[in-house]
This record gives sequence, C-alpha cells and structure tokens, in this order.
Amino acid sequence: RFNISAVDFLPDRKQKWPLSSAPWSDGFSFVSPVDHYGERGRNGFGMADMCGGVWEVILDHFDPKGGHEELYTVKENPRPVCRGGNYFDVPGNARCAVRLGLAGPHYSDSRDGFRICLGPPRDHQ
Repeated sequence: RFNISAVDFLPDRKQKWPLSSAPWSDGFSFVSPVDHYGERGRNGFGMADMCGGVWEVILDHFDPKGGHEELYTVKENPRPVCRGGNYFDVPGNARCAVRLGLAGPHYSDSRDGFRICLGPPRDHQ
C-alpha cells in the first residue's frame, strides 16, 4: 500500500488524481514498519516492501541517457541514482522502474533511503 499524494505536482499539472479517494492509505503518516503486512504483503518471490516506502538510493551514478546493465560511475559531478518512488509521491513514480538522479552526493531528504542487498561472490561473476 502507498500513502500517495492526491495531487500531481509535475509542472503544469494541478489536477487531482482520480483514484485519490480509493483506500490506498495504510494508516501510517509516513512509512509503515518493515514487514508490517507479513506474508500477505510479499510478492511471488517472497520479498516485501519493494517500492513505495522511500526512494531507494543505489550505487549507480545517474546517466540522463538511461540505465546501464553494469555499474555506471563518473568522476565529475556524480549524481547518485534513486529508484522506486516514496510514500508522498505522484502515482507514476511508485514503480521500481523509475530512476531519478539526486542533486549530488550530499543531498538528503526524509523520503530517501537505502536497501541492503547481497550480490554473488566476486569470484562467481
């Protein structure tokens, strides 16, 4: 579930989202506690809390041309990438596929977070 804003704040779009009156809210002012929904909140892979809580800051640097299959970094003006939308965002951003570049490596916001994940050992890649 998402605590999604009812208004689309993109430039020149002041309309109210048609489904804003739907029961999307989970009753929490901000993000819900991790694994609050237990088994019923998990996807087909058994994973929970995959999007809609906070923007997920990832290791890649932002490339305006699009995403990369391999890790992408730059030395000058790095812009960390964040993905997946947050609890107070327009509906179109509440998707794992959304990726935006932060203003810089020192940018901070209460709607940004991180997810710790473990990849395969380097000798198996």
